[in-house]
Amino acid sequence: MSTTCVAVVRVEDHDGRAEELAVAGFLAGYCGTTRRSYATDLRLFASWCHEANLTLFNVRRAHLELFGRWMRRRDGYAPRWPGGSPRWRALLQGL
Repeated sequence: MSTTCVAVVRVEDHDGRAEELAVAGFLAGYCGTTRRSYATDLRLFASWCHEANLTLFNVRRAHLELFGRWMRRRDGYAPRWPGGSPRWRALLQGL
């Protein structure tokens, strides 16, 4: 018996649907709490990118460092950059 999961994540971009499709494609490989965790991470990161006038496809390593510093200032959370966290590494490589 197979289970199908469906989730929609809205990514605000001004370049069309390419980023939304990339996010949806990435999330399609996950279900349940893993999908919810990745969707939450992506919403947070996409929101930061939007505030920084970046698209997900234009992000570079320096932007990831800035995002990590922003998270640390915002709520004391400090992800290990770049790619030190398996969840963030999978998320960023998947896009």
